Amino acid sequence: MLSIIESVPTQDTSVSDPFLNNVSKRLVADMPVYFNTALGASFNFAFGSLDKISYESFLRSVSNRTIMTLVKWGNKNVLVEVDSLLFGAIYYRRTLHFLHEQLVGESEERNLLIKQLISEIEEKGFHEFTDGEILEMQETVTKPVLQLLYRAFTCCGKTNLPDYSEIKTVQYPSLFQNLLPPQKEGVVLAIESAINGSSGFINIFMDL
Repeated sequence: MLSIIESVPTQDTSVSDPFLNNVSKRLVADMPVYFNTALGASFNFAFGSLDKISYESFLRSVSNRTIMTLVKWGNKNVLVEVDSLLFGAIYYRRTLHFLHEQLVGESEERNLLIKQLISEIEEKGFHEFTDGEILEMQETVTKPVLQLLYRAFTCCGKTNLPDYSEIKTVQYPSLFQNLLPPQKEGVVLAIESAINGSSGFINIFMDL
């Protein structure tokens, strides 16, 4: 998992706000229920950290091989960064699940082909996403995470949140560089994730 706080290693940036900690725990608890049901794979999520960070520092921590989704809640911004290797595992395991359903009978050749495909995906990941794959990521991963985050806020007592709007997903987070002033402060929730042995991360920046 990428380290979020790289610019100030000696400073304690952890957030001790009880409300935000409860929201984070609720989100992490709800995520496996959705993903295991909707995507038909074994997902595990764990709370990583909750830190106060500037927008500039958050962008510096973002990998070039990532997918990022932005939504607005009223005048506030929430960004979700998903590790591209995690998405690769999700996207292709759905394909493999389809192949398993379509291919009748067991064969050594078929099983070897599937193992080789999984190995190649996990070693190389994605280098470039198509528009269709970016949309797939938004609909199957980042948008559901944002909906679960919204529900976590409301379940923990914040009931006056407006519906999110202006949802946008891109492959290159540099497109969000001028969205907020560099020193604008927010909090980052880091979530560790795993799908059938493939590890990854989901980071959420909240300008709240």
